[in-house]
Amino acid sequence: MNDDLRDLEDLTLKEDLITLEDVADLGDVDLATARQWLQEPGFPKPVADPEAGPLFSRGAVRHWLLESGREGLRPPI
Repeated sequence: MNDDLRDLEDLTLKEDLITLEDVADLGDVDLATARQWLQEPGFPKPVADPEAGPLFSRGAVRHWLLESGREGLRPPI
């Protein structure tokens, strides 16, 4: 196993990581809207950025959704 995968595996154990698609699901929006959120002030920065795409902390995204008053917040996935 290479170091990048080992680091990602260690990080996954520490945080509940989600993809941008998961962000869209959590916010009950389409993927295009979730991509726009990446430009919003205060939107959580990715905690990892493997080749498959950025990974975000589920807790940080949920907090941002609640604090920013986003509509349609689904129950935890």
